[in-house]
Amino acid sequence: MTIPRIRLRPSSSGWVQARFELEDGKPRRVFVRFEPTAKGRWKAVEWSIPGYPADVLRQVPYQRIMRAVQASDEVKEVLNDRLAEPAEEGFRHAFGVAVRDEPIVITRPKGRNLDDNFYGHVAYVYRQAIGKGLNPRQAIAEAAGVAPDTAGRWIYQARKRGFIPKTTPGKVTT
Repeated sequence: MTIPRIRLRPSSSGWVQARFELEDGKPRRVFVRFEPTAKGRWKAVEWSIPGYPADVLRQVPYQRIMRAVQASDEVKEVLNDRLAEPAEEGFRHAFGVAVRDEPIVITRPKGRNLDDNFYGHVAYVYRQAIGKGLNPRQAIAEAAGVAPDTAGRWIYQARKRGFIPKTTPGKVTT
């Protein structure tokens, strides 16, 4: 697997567009909102990920994007200068896309066997919940209209299949 080159484009309110190509050669992009920490670093607090299929979601270089922002003084300077600008307008104007805060719905397929597309969607909701500072298990339960225990089993399966990184019990990973 080749390591994708990441191009960053900072904008208003802490938003950064990260562009990269994966093995399929198609250009991809994700949007990440960063906030400064008390120690002067920048942490990812929200992800906006287009509706990529499950196999692409697994390949998004989440950690590399966060490290690239930390390593770029130029990006951090722009983020710092434009942090006070309104998020919605900054996002729309800088990246040419609309901000959508539509409720996410998970529809469980019929039958007993759930496929990779379903677990990829569970992982997507998991990451979106983390990006918004929500409890991922609760967010998945609400999105699917199921009990939190069922959502927990889906998260376990998504993690087992590689859609969500491994973690220690009780810890949330991105």
